[in-house]
Amino acid sequence: MNKVFRSAEGDARGGGAAALPPIATSEPARLMRRHMERARRFVGKRFSPGERLGLHLSLGVVSVVAAIAVFAAVAAAVSEQARLVRFDGRVAERLHEHAQTHPMSVACLMLVTELGSFQFLAALTLGIAVLFQLRGRGRLATAWLLVVSGGLLHAALKWEFQRLRPEFADPFVFEASWSFPSGHSMGSLIGYGLLAYLLARAIRPFWARASVVLGSTALVLAIGFSRIYLGAHYFSDVIGGFAAGSGWLAIAITLFEVARRSPAPGPPSEPHLRPDRAGRRLDAEAAC
Repeated sequence: MNKVFRSAEGDARGGGAAALPPIATSEPARLMRRHMERARRFVGKRFSPGERLGLHLSLGVVSVVAAIAVFAAVAAAVSEQARLVRFDGRVAERLHEHAQTHPMSVACLMLVTELGSFQFLAALTLGIAVLFQLRGRGRLATAWLLVVSGGLLHAALKWEFQRLRPEFADPFVFEASWSFPSGHSMGSLIGYGLLAYLLARAIRPFWARASVVLGSTALVLAIGFSRIYLGAHYFSDVIGGFAAGSGWLAIAITLFEVARRSPAPGPPSEPHLRPDRAGRRLDAEAAC
């Protein structure tokens, strides 16, 4: 009897005609395993720093979605006259009272706010574009102009929301356009943010790259604060400008990183990335 059972068990294990096919080897199971393997590879590539559409793309998408969410939340609060609007009024009054008794602070912040003005940013943008062109990096010059020009989108957003600016009996600045979002904040974040990104890719020491990023961040924040302190904008105007600028800058940097990892035109044997021993120089042609 034991021999009979062992013989039947052997037939089942050997895949005899009388044995039922195991579920693990069925066609649906194989398809499921195949799809799971593809999904695993897809997710793995999205978090791989070396992939063309890897970690930088994932971080870029998350950054853009977060920026849109923040801007939408602030815009909704402004449109619905929520508590944020009342907070705006209190902050504007407190800072204006402080500015009236501190003329030196007003003078310093008047200089800071000019660094985010349309005239200054336009001159800086054109100057850097000319510099790129003179160095034979025409595609980078074009990309630079296109990205920084995105700061002009604030004009369309202002007409959409048509928010009045803060009103004071003795204002420090006079602006004729609408208030939300802050054009200085949006334009400076895009311009100085992209410049910091390009410089950080061009220099090698970590401390130098960190100094560039921290310095540009401090400058952008100072410009945003100056707009509130001088009474040109409400707090939420500046936050909205930062959110809109962050979204645009995240899209630009993500596209730069994708292009930098794309195969360079030329013979197949031509290396795409320069060797590390050559130094971290800005590969403008690959970045565009």
